[in-house]
Amino acid sequence: FVSDATSFKLVSNDGDQSDTFGTAVAADGGSAVVGAPGDAGNGTNSGSAYAYTESGGAWTEQAKLLPGDGSSNDQFGQAVAISGDTAIIGAPNDSANGTDSGSVYVFVRSDGAWSQQAKLTPADASQNDQFGRSVAVSGETLVVGAPTDTPSGTDSGAVYVFVRSDVTWTEQAKLTASNGGQGHNFGWS
Repeated sequence: FVSDATSFKLVSNDGDQSDTFGTAVAADGGSAVVGAPGDAGNGTNSGSAYAYTESGGAWTEQAKLLPGDGSSNDQFGQAVAISGDTAIIGAPNDSANGTDSGSVYVFVRSDGAWSQQAKLTPADASQNDQFGRSVAVSGETLVVGAPTDTPSGTDSGAVYVFVRSDVTWTEQAKLTASNGGQGHNFGWS
């Protein structure tokens, strides 16, 4: 990250060589979130994410984010996004609705402390969708990729839109490509 013409190297305070720290990164103003899907905080490859803040030109680790129900091979942190005080972390191999169906976690910051606000899965979630392989957030709107969903054939892919009202996230739409087909992986990034 470059701040005031000075570059900084971000590292986690508890990093390990197999964490794959930096697989995904996102920044918004003086905040950043970094994914480490290989971290073993909740079991092998369960994953984690780290929140950083910038003050006076220096970046410091603010929090290590872990899901409340994380488990081995979820790969939480494979995708990350941040908008203001909201961080979105994808766990595409979570098995909430079948093996590798995927999920997305919403964390919010209040007075410098991060807490999990929600765990999201789509209404039509199924095995091997990899929901959460990609994420983006802007204000109260969240977009999530599920590149191996099968609306137009194997691995054709889909993208889901969620909106927040107060603290409640609601699925608003499922987007698919008009010319989608097998192996297109719509929603990969």
